[in-house]
Amino acid sequence: MPEEALVDVAAIYAALDHERHARNNMSWRQVASEADVSPSTFSRMAQGHPPALESLVKLADWVGCSLDELVGRGSTRISADVAPPAAISSYLRTRKELNPQGLATLEAIIQAAYEKLRSSEHP
Repeated sequence: MPEEALVDVAAIYAALDHERHARNNMSWRQVASEADVSPSTFSRMAQGHPPALESLVKLADWVGCSLDELVGRGSTRISADVAPPAAISSYLRTRKELNPQGLATLEAIIQAAYEKLRSSEHP
């Protein structure tokens, strides 16, 4: 019987991707530099491999949430500095009834709506 993964790497990667886009479409290299992690961390995550604990801690700091929140455990309270799509994504990842495709669709809709609202606030 396969062991259940401790963290949903795809969901963490999606949350980071949302935050990356919310920060003016940063490149993954820019994120790596700001978060002080190896750029290859994101390549490995995109392939489903979990990052090292030290990298996860740094990425949670970069997003502005706790490690528990980044991995979908713990409280749903997220810092006001976190972009709303990343906060919503973090919450949605805790909902076990959502399948990965449905979750990805919801995240894309939320990101698109948020970007539209942001652009309409600053004509």
